[in-house]
Amino acid sequence: MENKAIPEKLTNLVIVPGHAVYVGSCRNDPYDADKWVGTYAGYKYNDEVPNYVQHIQRGVNLADCDKRALLVFSGGKTRKQTTKSEAESYVSVAENLAWFGASSAKDVTRLEEFATDSFENLLFSIQLFQMLHTKHIFPQKVTVVGLRFKEERYQLHADVIISTGHKGIEPFIFRYDDVNDIPDYVLKAGSGEGEELTRRQFQFWPFGDGGPLQKKREVRDPHGWYDKKPYK
Repeated sequence: MENKAIPEKLTNLVIVPGHAVYVGSCRNDPYDADKWVGTYAGYKYNDEVPNYVQHIQRGVNLADCDKRALLVFSGGKTRKQTTKSEAESYVSVAENLAWFGASSAKDVTRLEEFATDSFENLLFSIQLFQMLHTKHIFPQKVTVVGLRFKEERYQLHADVIISTGHKGIEPFIFRYDDVNDIPDYVLKAGSGEGEELTRRQFQFWPFGDGGPLQKKREVRDPHGWYDKKPYK
């Protein structure tokens, strides 16, 4: 999919962050955990992959309903097993499932293929919107689609970007669309505590550029793709 310019009528942004990489090619593959790379280690539970499909569907539906919205699938080439980006793979899911009956959303969909964490999912998608917009404006409203337990983290990211004017980004209305969540037994097995720790780390390094957060970014760039990003 080509990241061509977007028309000036688009003022809103819908972001679907990637969580894993889909490597299937058939209509039934998006629901097959074996056709995904990078799902939660040790937790190939039945409803993980459908969760991600629901995120993609919600993003498509939001873009289809809001004629002023650009849809961005965000996520880099984070897995050493494949050079496919999370973002590109999410588009493949949409295509395998015929864009959930909303094929017009394809025309307002773009790929952000460099993000390695949640802060970059938000930041880079906003930067991509501004870079591709015919008037080079920033979005007025930003909606992130995702898992319920990550809502606080994304709100923290949005508050930091808005309050600091990070990278020259102008204030925007932020909304988090918590489509679904991972099962309680997975949260209790460590994901809940891990999310708490990650939030605390982002409170200490709000731009994710220090300590273990920076290390994670390095690990999630196994193909040396990160430095090729067109925005700084």
